[in-house]
Amino acid sequence: MRGSEHPEGLLKGFSGYLQCDGYSAYGKYVREHEGLKALGCMAHARRKFKEAESEGQAPLNILQQIAKLYGIEKRLREDGNDAETIYAIRQRESLPLLEEFYSMVVSCERHSIDPSQYLSAVPEEAPHLVNRDQSHLTPRNWAKVKQAQAA
Repeated sequence: MRGSEHPEGLLKGFSGYLQCDGYSAYGKYVREHEGLKALGCMAHARRKFKEAESEGQAPLNILQQIAKLYGIEKRLREDGNDAETIYAIRQRESLPLLEEFYSMVVSCERHSIDPSQYLSAVPEEAPHLVNRDQSHLTPRNWAKVKQAQAA
């Protein structure tokens, strides 16, 4: 059973990073309690992009980026690195991929765009644009173009 009372019982007195599957009860709990930072789950994010891909939409290079992250993690497990080395490799190799992904999602949200819609539509539009039209691919401009096309 999932309900908003469960995070309260499980997390009472906890502070720090909380990784969960995006269930709204946990998001609400994090917003209502200081000392918590919500972390998403890459497997759940990946699943949304795989669903878009299976519906014939190509979600930019996000699936390739996630595959790179998975590859880094696989290599770290197989190489038997110590915690300090794992941290250094993640900072050097994984962090830039995550920052790129995060900045795109935040930019979409800032402009009231569904990130999955944007990431699915832009690859289809890009080949049809000439160089001077490439600015339409930024989330801010893409939203304006979509609004103008709908009018």
